[in-house]
Amino acid sequence: MKRMVVLLLILLAASCAGKLEIEKDTSLSFELKDEVMEVLYFASLAPNGHNTQPWLIEAGESHFIVHIDSGRALPQVDPDLRETCISVGAFIENAMRAFAAYGYDAQLQIYDNIDLHSVNPAVARIDFVKSGAAKDSTDLSLMLTRHTDKSKYLDEPISQESIRKLFQAFPELHYYGKGSDGFRYLQAATLY
Repeated sequence: MKRMVVLLLILLAASCAGKLEIEKDTSLSFELKDEVMEVLYFASLAPNGHNTQPWLIEAGESHFIVHIDSGRALPQVDPDLRETCISVGAFIENAMRAFAAYGYDAQLQIYDNIDLHSVNPAVARIDFVKSGAAKDSTDLSLMLTRHTDKSKYLDEPISQESIRKLFQAFPELHYYGKGSDGFRYLQAATLY
C-alpha cells in the first residue's frame, strides 16, 4: 500500500524584535528515521507559489517518490502548472541538499513524459543511502533563514568588491550596471 504524506509546517509569527519563530512539526502517520524526517522538514521549507506546498511524498525505506499534489493546484493563477513545477523542483533541491548535509548519498531520477494534469502525478524519485557523517550544514542554515523580502530595493550601486566576489564565485554571471546598455535593454523588456 502506498503511503502518501504531506509534511506540514506550522509557522508562528511572533512580533518580538521582528523575528519569525518557527515551530517544527515533523509528525507523520508512519515512522521514518530521525535524519530522514529532518531531510523532509528542510525540503518542506522550499519556496513555493502562494505557499501551497504542492507536493506529496511516497516514502519507502530508502527512497521517496515525489508527486505533485493536484489538490493544491491553483488553476486560476497557474493553469499550466508552471509555478507548481517550480515549487516542487525547489522542494526536490532542498531535499537533495539536506540529504548531503546529513551525510547521505542521494540519487535523483526525474521522470519523463509526466502528465501534469493527471491526479497526483509522480515527477521524481530520490534514492538515498547513508554514506558518512554529517557534512557542512551551511545550506540547512540558509534554508532556515530564507524569506521573501518585499521591501523596496536600495537605489545605490552594488560595490565593486561585491561584483568581484560574485564573478569569482559564478564566472558565468552576467552583470549589467544601472545605466548600461544591457540594463536599459532589460528595463525596457520588464513588464510592470
